[in-house]
Amino acid sequence: MNGKMVTRIIGITCSVAAGLAIHQFALPALTSTGWAVAMKATGRGELCSWPNTLRFTSALNEFEKLYKEAKSGLAVKDYDARLNLERVKAPGYREFWLQRTRNVEIRGFGWLLAEHRWMEQSNPDDHVRPGDIVLDCGAHVGVFTQVALSRGAAKVVAIEPDPANIECLRRNFPGEIAAGRVVLAQVGVWSSEGSMKLYLGEGGNTGVNSMWSKESGNSIEVPVTTIDRLAAKLELPRVHFIKMDIEGAEREALKGALATLRAHRPRLMLDLNHRPDDSTVLPAIIRQAHAGYVSSSGPCQPNEHTGNELIPHVTYFR
Repeated sequence: MNGKMVTRIIGITCSVAAGLAIHQFALPALTSTGWAVAMKATGRGELCSWPNTLRFTSALNEFEKLYKEAKSGLAVKDYDARLNLERVKAPGYREFWLQRTRNVEIRGFGWLLAEHRWMEQSNPDDHVRPGDIVLDCGAHVGVFTQVALSRGAAKVVAIEPDPANIECLRRNFPGEIAAGRVVLAQVGVWSSEGSMKLYLGEGGNTGVNSMWSKESGNSIEVPVTTIDRLAAKLELPRVHFIKMDIEGAEREALKGALATLRAHRPRLMLDLNHRPDDSTVLPAIIRQAHAGYVSSSGPCQPNEHTGNELIPHVTYFR
């Protein structure tokens, strides 16, 4: 798109929205596509493609639709008081066991279901392919693991350091675990082996546990390893796809995956929005392993750290 066209689009459509309200279970408040175009045209949206920039508002509308559909069908079917786990019916998915929490309503799980469906629908060609061996880094209770299996993954290694989430994964995928299609790795991924504090999410929200952000101050000690060592330990013949959403620990995990990236050049699905400089630091580490990696953007949103930058909700590397 040439400069004259950009100027014309900005002149016609640009109305920067105020009050980018962000709350716990919603994407940033809907702003105009003109705002997105202005960010892209002024160098504050380099990672977002022009097509996804122009689809800014329609993409967020689509997410809202998916979210409403997901949360409307959720229902608690069982409760394990001993471990404080509940089994939730999720239309279009299997039933999931997850931790019952103080501040996170069941509708928050609907947000997670909608998010993964949204990303899958937005970039189907960048996603998991039949026969893939997949590393799900930050597996939580297995929503992405379920998506990967439904797309034909041969094996998913669900990597999750939280013991309670591991128990949920065991309950959520008993058949696949028995068949070897799902392998549980109760460990965090980092740039070295050892143990670290895992800081627990505010109000018991286990979806935002982090080895970087001390959101709640409460923590548990967990083992950590590198992706390179884990792949060797599991004797994986290849790694085709890595999904990584580990709340700010991505740069350390990627440093521990350089040999895997060089040897197999797996496709990557990353969140570049946990730390303010993730959008520059993470691609540099990836291309340190293999200079040929190219990126493509998922649906785009405002940067929650700054509010004045357009970034992909998820970024793919291939």
